[in-house]
Amino acid sequence: MSKVFTKKHLLVCLAVSLALIVAGAFVFGFLGFGKDTTVQDKTVVEVNGYISQLSEEGREDFIEYCKNSLEEAGYSVLEADRYSETSGFNDSCRFVIASDTAYDAEAYDALAAGLEASIGALKNDTIENIETVAGLGVSVSVSVIENHSFASYAWRAAVAGASVLVIALIYTAIRFRPGMGVTVFAAGLHDVLLTLALIALFRIPVGVTLIAVAAFSLLASLTLNLLVCGGMRKNFRSEEWKELSSREAVTRSVKESRRNVLGVAVALAACAILVGVVGAVLGTDLAFAMVGGLLAVIVSAYSSLLLAPSLFAGIKERSDKRRAERARYDYVPAKERKKREQAAKQADEPEEAAAE
Repeated sequence: MSKVFTKKHLLVCLAVSLALIVAGAFVFGFLGFGKDTTVQDKTVVEVNGYISQLSEEGREDFIEYCKNSLEEAGYSVLEADRYSETSGFNDSCRFVIASDTAYDAEAYDALAAGLEASIGALKNDTIENIETVAGLGVSVSVSVIENHSFASYAWRAAVAGASVLVIALIYTAIRFRPGMGVTVFAAGLHDVLLTLALIALFRIPVGVTLIAVAAFSLLASLTLNLLVCGGMRKNFRSEEWKELSSREAVTRSVKESRRNVLGVAVALAACAILVGVVGAVLGTDLAFAMVGGLLAVIVSAYSSLLLAPSLFAGIKERSDKRRAERARYDYVPAKERKKREQAAKQADEPEEAAAE
């Protein structure tokens, strides 16, 4: 019997995974996930009015004047855009600002009132290329656009992930074996939980992209585990493999599938790295999502090559025993059969000596 996928090996894998998941849950319970400081709520200063009546150069100077006024008030202007409405020639200039201080409604109200009064008094002699704006109906408002955190999507993502796992369980049980369906289900749940636990333990900053990382983890787990199950299904049909014990057959099959699994894992890791590169090119920080994706690939590879085969070997051993019992012959485990053969051989030796 192979010494690779034994019950002891399964217990060690489960103990390690359980310890990491519990530690990650403990850290998450007290500290939560690392906060992604690159994703913050947006404070928007919106200037409305018939700005389209100004000349093109006047509009540019008007936007620059508003931007400078906000910076003089102590705010950093991150974005400045102008939106035009064809109906009524009503325009709005929107400025995304940032401040070192916390949200203060009174301060923002004062900022809006001060900027509106300043713009209302703006005349041609104030800056070049701008006419009087007293009749443009300019109004200023400040609002906060909240970025949704992963928590707002967590339940929906959990329900979707559970549905995918159930579908994978049914599909694998029908196409391959019921034991493989249970193994794929358990491995998928394990991989997602362990990936999230490692993200919490390593304090990797996360935002809404955490949902994408969890989905990628589930995808990687199902892909690699189904690849291993497909190899087992093909090998177990051979007469040569039927002579092997359950654990030996599983071990040999996983060994043959190892190269394919590692190849697919490398391809999935390359996809995760590509996401980070594309984010850098587009100016979006996806580095943390890339790291989470790489963790998901590592966990899924470990699960498909070590944990899941150890679990399935035990399931297959019990299934083969029940199948043998249903076939109405006395099922004897390999160790017990060997002991009986040795006992019978020892009993025959005195009889042969007496006959001689």
